[in-house]
Amino acid sequence: MVILTCQVKNVDMSQTTVYWQKRQEKKVLFYWKNGNVDPNYQDEEYRNRSHILQSEFQKGNLSSIIWDLRLSDSGVYDCIIITEHQVTPDQCSITLKVN
Repeated sequence: MVILTCQVKNVDMSQTTVYWQKRQEKKVLFYWKNGNVDPNYQDEEYRNRSHILQSEFQKGNLSSIIWDLRLSDSGVYDCIIITEHQVTPDQCSITLKVN
């Protein structure tokens, strides 16, 4: 198991879209908008082995968890944060290396 961390400050999560994706393949770990997870956006590869800490969102903790790690999980992951009045999204990036 690994935690992909992303911490933000002063974001109203009620009007925000957040999604984690693997950069190279644009595979979405999860997609969260206006208080709800939308499983339709989640890539099949991450179903039943990734999770978000939704209870932590209001505190600015947008971390995601992946378990049952595979070598193919290695790569750069981006957490994209889009607020209602924002022109350019915020982003957290983290590199994962699975041995």
